[in-house]
Amino acid sequence: MFKCIMIDWGGTLSDETELFRKIAEEFTYPFWKKLGFKGTFEEYMRAEKKTGEDLWAMWKRNRFQKREDWSLLFSKNTGVKISNDDAIKEFNLFWKGYAKHSSLLPDAESTLKFIKSKGIMLALVSNNFKESYKIFDKYGITKLFDTKILSEEAGALKSELEPFKFVLRKLKITPEKCLMVGDKTDEDGACRKLGIKFCLVDLEDKHAGKNYEFDYRITKLSELGKIIKGASKEV
Repeated sequence: MFKCIMIDWGGTLSDETELFRKIAEEFTYPFWKKLGFKGTFEEYMRAEKKTGEDLWAMWKRNRFQKREDWSLLFSKNTGVKISNDDAIKEFNLFWKGYAKHSSLLPDAESTLKFIKSKGIMLALVSNNFKESYKIFDKYGITKLFDTKILSEEAGALKSELEPFKFVLRKLKITPEKCLMVGDKTDEDGACRKLGIKFCLVDLEDKHAGKNYEFDYRITKLSELGKIIKGASKEV
């Protein structure tokens, strides 16, 4: 039986279907337009997507780094100049939009409460900045976790394993007693290198048949209950 469930935030507990588009429409696109970005909104979204991909690649090479990294990289990719001070302003503006437009998936809170009702420890493991704690508090779910670790605190992405190691140390638990739940096979699924089982949250059902990527797969978070019940029967 699992003694601890580690769980991701974005795309696992939170609904990110239209989140970044809404933030861009209201906050970041107008900001970059004022700085001199000449493209349409759709061109901005393509540039934002490309910058996000480049940022992950950079962080994986050089470890999780600075809050202004995204803005400075977007500036480099688009040729729109930005100062370090404005890069921090854009960072804060993004989080203002995140706080306004983020939302929990419908079955997120009930699933977390079910896990706790079974006496299983909960750990939130997210590739994120400390600003996200305000979002967790907004939904009143902070109290449900026995521990939390963000990449900004760990100084490393999940794929570098340090966030998982932190949870193991903090909760004094062995990898085989843990399950990581998340939506990214490269980041969340990296836990398998430590012997932690991985449950893929495949909301769009894109990974059917790719069993080598995960130990379990669910298409909605509430299905996690069946895995927990099944694991308890194995002991």
